[in-house]
Amino acid sequence: MTLPNKESVMSKLISTLLALFFSTGCVTKSYDYEYISLEKISGIKVVSYGRPEISSVDSDSDMPIRYELVRANYILVLEVDRKSYWPSIYVSAKTLDGLDLTVEAVSTGECGGFDGLGIDYELDGLYALRYEWLPLFSRGCEVQKGKDYFNEQVIGFLVKNRNSLIAEERLPFVLNTNGTYYEIDGL
Repeated sequence: MTLPNKESVMSKLISTLLALFFSTGCVTKSYDYEYISLEKISGIKVVSYGRPEISSVDSDSDMPIRYELVRANYILVLEVDRKSYWPSIYVSAKTLDGLDLTVEAVSTGECGGFDGLGIDYELDGLYALRYEWLPLFSRGCEVQKGKDYFNEQVIGFLVKNRNSLIAEERLPFVLNTNGTYYEIDGL
């Protein structure tokens, strides 16, 4: 007896669900899954690859998910938030000896920024902030789908050690697409 492969089962399941949604008055919309890529930054190293951790993402492949950037007296550690539908990334810093440093948000524009939810994020035991790219939710942002806006696509933050400033970082990024996800819009 031959068992069907995973892709075949998923394809049939998606087709069945779509037929069900259309027959009940719901509309399924598809969107590109986008992530923040830092690969174009000079000296940055991709530490690991992975896939989105959202169950409704289809046709995805491995993508860079973790980066390190070694500076003269500290290391930046950045990791893509794979559980979010919106392009977002965790940002942390440590000394060359691995001790925790503080990162503090700096505004770089209207289209993205660090979330202000008051949540303490952690990345490998290091204090972290979470940057989100959310142009659709900002009145002052005029970016258009499918275009890069390099003046806005910058992650800005301070690196500190016990309230003393070590450096200010401004990391440019691009948005890359990796698959499609679906949302149901009830009529």
